Amino acid sequence: MRNQTLKTNTITSHTSHLTSHHLFSHILRLTSCLLLIFLPTLTFALTGQVTNHTLLRPEANIPVSYIHHAASGVIIVRDTTDQQGHFTLDVPVDPSADPPPMLIARYNNIDYPGNPAPNGDTGEIPVYETTDQDTALSVASHHVLVDLNTKQATYILIIKNSSNLTYITGGDHGHGLELPLPDGVTEILRAPEGVHLHGNVLVDPRPIIPGQSQSFFSFA
Repeated sequence: MRNQTLKTNTITSHTSHLTSHHLFSHILRLTSCLLLIFLPTLTFALTGQVTNHTLLRPEANIPVSYIHHAASGVIIVRDTTDQQGHFTLDVPVDPSADPPPMLIARYNNIDYPGNPAPNGDTGEIPVYETTDQDTALSVASHHVLVDLNTKQATYILIIKNSSNLTYITGGDHGHGLELPLPDGVTEILRAPEGVHLHGNVLVDPRPIIPGQSQSFFSFA
C-alpha cells in the first residue's frame, strides 16, 4: 500500500511538471506572435530628384511612386517632388523582394522608371518632352527564340531612340510603332499589353523613351 502511494505521488509530480512545460511553451508562442504583430516594419528614406533631360531642369509637382511586392501584398509609397524636383519616400527594407521594387515618376501621362537606390544613395529619374516624329528611332538588334517543345517562336526587338524626346504614337488602335510580321505569320500568341495586329503589321502603341527599349511577340 505504501509503495502504491509513492507511485501515485510520483505520477502526480510528473504531470505537474509537464503542465508547467506546456504552459511555458504556450506563453513563448504567444509572446512571439505579439512581437510579430507589434514589431514595426524596418524602413529607410529613399531620396532622389526628377530632372527633365530635354529642358535640362528639375521638375516640380511630379508624382513619384515606389511599388514593393511584399508577402502580405503590394505596398505603394507615394510622394510629390518639391520645387527643386526632390522627393523622399519611406520605403520598406526588403533585399529579397521578388520581383524587385519599382520606382516610377509620372510626367505628361507617361511613366518613367527610376533605379531604387540602396539606403543612403540618391536616385535620379529622368523625364522628357515628347514628339510624334519617329526619325530618331531604329532597330538596334533583334533575336528569335524557338521552343522546340511547344513549337512556338518569340521575336525580340531592341528599339533605340537616339533623341532626347519621348516618341508618342497616338495610343489608340492602329497607331504606334509598326513592326512587319515574318512571312507566313498571321496571328500572335503573346505580346506586351496594348500591342496588337493591324492587318499584317504588328503595332506597338507604347511611348518610346530615349535610350533602348524592348518589344516582343510570340507566334506558332
